[in-house]
Amino acid sequence: MVNLDKFQKDIIKAAKEFAKGEFEPEAALEYDGEGVFPHEVINKAKELGFIGIHFSEQYTGAGLTYFEEVILSEALAQVDSTFGISIMYSVVGAEPIFLFGSEEQKSEFLPKVIEGDEIICHALGNNYDFILGANSPCIRVESIQDGAFILNGELSNVINGPCADWLIFCIHGSQIHRDEDFCIFLVPLDMDGIEIEPKVKGLGWSMCPRANIVFNNVELDKTYFLRNGYIGKKELMRFWASEMIIIAGLCLGIAKGSLDKALDYVKVREQFNKKLMDFPVTREKISEMLIKVLQARLITYNAAKALSNTTRKTSWKKLSKIVSQVSMAKVSSARAAKEVSDQSIQLLGGYGYMREYHVERFYRDAKCCELLGGNIHANRELIIQNAV
Repeated sequence: MVNLDKFQKDIIKAAKEFAKGEFEPEAALEYDGEGVFPHEVINKAKELGFIGIHFSEQYTGAGLTYFEEVILSEALAQVDSTFGISIMYSVVGAEPIFLFGSEEQKSEFLPKVIEGDEIICHALGNNYDFILGANSPCIRVESIQDGAFILNGELSNVINGPCADWLIFCIHGSQIHRDEDFCIFLVPLDMDGIEIEPKVKGLGWSMCPRANIVFNNVELDKTYFLRNGYIGKKELMRFWASEMIIIAGLCLGIAKGSLDKALDYVKVREQFNKKLMDFPVTREKISEMLIKVLQARLITYNAAKALSNTTRKTSWKKLSKIVSQVSMAKVSSARAAKEVSDQSIQLLGGYGYMREYHVERFYRDAKCCELLGGNIHANRELIIQNAV
């Protein structure tokens, strides 16, 4: 087991109290059905300091670590997965600024994100293909004129795209004769040539609206660079690891929340004059669910602690091993979330399929977690690349 200190236990307690008070079941059903971004709930979370807690205090963060981000994610998602996801993911787009933005950019943007004035989305997941050996650019460099890039193309399924103010994305250096680098941009979404096409609501993560972002001869000069405009594979992997570990924490919450719903039901539901909990088959299912939750939690907590000890000076060899560890955490927790929520639906029977019982939403959100932060196959490739 991973021992938590009093401060960390207080974070979990405060998060659960907040969630139980603010995550109204009826509002959850409404927001889920309409695909609404819950601005009011997120603003209340920001007032309590639940947003960007690992960002440095000089940027109005709490100066904590990824480990505290994980336990916070788990606590919120355990009460309601969709609300928890929308809160934790509202700040993920600003992570690249925190990791490798200039001091000026950090001071300008991070306080605005933490305090709720602006939302930043990212499309860095579109570059997984390059890391894994493929070459299929979503954004094309048509030409370079007077030091400015002329860009065309489309970034698909950008989380929080419809409600964001800024976008962070990058293009592979092979398009500009810098094969080992990525060119990274921070751009306002209201600039000329950028078109936002909201997507139809998907299976899960319904409070995080998606959009396709289309570039039509968009001209970007060096003023739109994040930092000096170029990052390497190492920096990009640090970002992906930070995103994966937060998703892993959310998956832990989904798994534990699903287990709690199942336990509450089987302890009171009777069949053939016996509580469901008294049937051997039920007890076996519950024990397997408990094992999956605990296994995923141990792997994720250890990975979060390892990631918390990385810096920009961490060697590539050491970072690769930690990224592999984080990938394992994401795979194991996403699998636990999906399998435990699936069994929870099974134990609730017909009620499990009804939206009012919320278990089916745990399952939908769990399935979506498999696809984000790199899909499960990409995560496994990262594991094997760093293991051989």
